[in-house]
Amino acid sequence: MKQYVTKFNWINASQWLILIGISLNKTGELSALLLFSIILTAFFHKGYSIVKIIIIFLIIATISSINIYINNYPFYKFIQQWILLICYFICYKLFFEYNKNNLHELWEKYIKISIFISIIGIIQFIIYFFIKIDIFPNGFSNGEYIRFHSFFQEAGNLASFLTPAITYIILSKKYFHTHKKQSIILLLTYLLTFTTIAYFILILIIIYKLTTKYRFLKYIAIFFLIISIQFLVNNTSRKSYDQKNPIEAMQMKFFDTFSAFKSFTPYDFELLNASSYTTLTNIWIACKAPNRIIGTGLGTHEFSYTSLYKSNYELYGQNKSDAYSLFTRIFSEFGFIGIILFVLYLIKFYKRNNMISLSLLFFFLSVGIRGGHYTLYGIIFFFFFYMYNTKSYIK
Repeated sequence: MKQYVTKFNWINASQWLILIGISLNKTGELSALLLFSIILTAFFHKGYSIVKIIIIFLIIATISSINIYINNYPFYKFIQQWILLICYFICYKLFFEYNKNNLHELWEKYIKISIFISIIGIIQFIIYFFIKIDIFPNGFSNGEYIRFHSFFQEAGNLASFLTPAITYIILSKKYFHTHKKQSIILLLTYLLTFTTIAYFILILIIIYKLTTKYRFLKYIAIFFLIISIQFLVNNTSRKSYDQKNPIEAMQMKFFDTFSAFKSFTPYDFELLNASSYTTLTNIWIACKAPNRIIGTGLGTHEFSYTSLYKSNYELYGQNKSDAYSLFTRIFSEFGFIGIILFVLYLIKFYKRNNMISLSLLFFFLSVGIRGGHYTLYGIIFFFFFYMYNTKSYIK
C-alpha cells in the first residue's frame, strides 16, 4: 500500500484535498485536514515541530480560563473552541511545512477553484432567473433576486473567499490580460454577491491601484475620504429604501450603520436594518465587555452578549457566537492585546512588492469587517499562507 501512495503525486493531491474541503464548509475542511495529517504521518512518516503552537495554545488556555472564571462564564464553549482551533493549527502546520516549496502551485489551484465556484454560482443564478429555484437554498433569497452564494452558506462568505483572487486579478500586471474570461467570471460573481463588504473592498482595491499608479491621486482620495466622513457624520435623515433592490439595500446598510454610531445603544440599533443592527450590537458588546485589556477569553463573546444586552427583539442574538466581524470578536475575546498582536502579525509577515501577500491582506480586511468565524471557509488556511508566503520566492 505504501508503495502505491509514494508513487502518487501526493503534493498535488493534498493541495486539491484541502482546497475542496475549504470550499465545502468547516466540516469538510476539518475532515480534509485530518485525512491529510493521517496519510502524511502513516505513509510518509513525516513529522514537524509543533512545540510553538502547543505553547501558544497553553498560554491562551491559561489566560482564558482565568478570565472565564472571574466573569463567571461557562467553560464549555472555550473548551470546544480550544480543541477545534488547536487541531486546525496543528494540521495546517503539517500541511504548509509539507507544501512550503510549492506555494506557487497552491495559489494557482486556489484561483482555479475560485473560478469553478464562480461558474457554479452563475449556473445557480441562471436557473433561479428562469424558474425561480435556488439549487443551493440558504434561506436568504427574497423571491425577487438572488445573491450569488454558489454552494457557500451566505453570499458574504463567498465574497470573502473570492477576495484574494479578485485582488490578484485586478492588481496583477499580467493575469487579467492573459486570463480575461476567467477574470470576468470572477469579477461578475463577486459583484453579483450584492454584499456591501464586496463592493467596499472592491472600491479600496481600485483606489489602491490608481493611487499606486498615479501618486497624485492619493491626495484626492484623502480629500474625498474626509468629505465622505463629514457627510456621514452630518447625515441624520433616514430615507426609505426598497429592500428588494440589492443596490438600495446596500445603501441602507451603509448609511444606517454610520448614522447609528451617534446613539450607540442596542435599543437604538433595533430600529435599523438587520445587517446594521447585527454589526453595531456586536461592536457595542465588545466595547462594554469586561477586561478590555486582555479580553474575556476564547469563545466568550456570546456570553458577554447575553449578559450585557437583554431584549425581546426578533433579531436578538443574531451572530452572537461569531460577533459578525473578526476584528470585533478578537477585541471582545482578547482585548486590545489581541488586536495589537493581530496587527503586528499582519505587519511582520507582510511581503513588500508581493502580489499574493497584498491579496491576502485585503482578505484579512474583508473578514475583519465581516466574518467572525475562526474556522469557516479557510480563514486559518489564509492565515498560514500569509505567514509562509513571506519565506517563499513567489512574485
